[in-house]
Amino acid sequence: MSSVQTPQPSSTSSKSSGNALLDVTARAVMYYQDNKTTVYGAIAVLVLLALGAGGYFVYMEQQSGVAAEHLGRIMPVYEAGDYQRALDGVERLDPTDPRSTQPGQADARLGLLDIADQYGGTSPGNLAAFYAGNAYFNLGQYDEALRMYKSLDKESNFIGASTYAAEATIFESRGSYERAAELYLEAADAYESETRTPVYLIDAARAFEGAGNLSRAEELYRQVADEYPESPAAADADVFLARLEAKRAASS
Repeated sequence: MSSVQTPQPSSTSSKSSGNALLDVTARAVMYYQDNKTTVYGAIAVLVLLALGAGGYFVYMEQQSGVAAEHLGRIMPVYEAGDYQRALDGVERLDPTDPRSTQPGQADARLGLLDIADQYGGTSPGNLAAFYAGNAYFNLGQYDEALRMYKSLDKESNFIGASTYAAEATIFESRGSYERAAELYLEAADAYESETRTPVYLIDAARAFEGAGNLSRAEELYRQVADEYPESPAAADADVFLARLEAKRAASS
């Protein structure tokens, strides 16, 4: 019985394939020799990027820790209602100052503005900008408050919602009702809360009402009454709906 033979390439084709392989290999080696500086450079860049990414995260973590420490030290000043000093920072207290006997009180403290500026890429730095905006707001410096609020990285959380609402309050106080309404809606969308969301929706409806957009105001009042019937805001919504109906009846 004859065995089945595996076909073998002819010597000519084998030689041709070998020459082709050698040609490709030679060209690759020649390219490497001619461009090894570029190749080394590309490899070095990749390595640096990999190391740099890790180093960056470590650096940012360290910066975040430092920023949190600074923020924690200035917050008692803010919470005491001393808003200008909270913004500007606190110089080292004179030893004769009665407050200097309290632990940590004698040391200089970085202000909210400097923390926000120097550590803006960190969460504590972002929070410092929020409190700086609030400080300006409480001082009645609304343009500065808006500047700080707009500089914030508004995440979908309580702080983001509060920032939108604070901006809206300023615009509403200036009679910019449509803009205020949009910002109140942003606040409602930024952070879902059974207590705060219906309040922001009521605020948006009130602003739309101030702008003369009664149909949109009615929609939002009804949304609060339907979707948040157990909230205190639902009772307000019923009152405002009755007021809208009275307005329409008076104008007809």
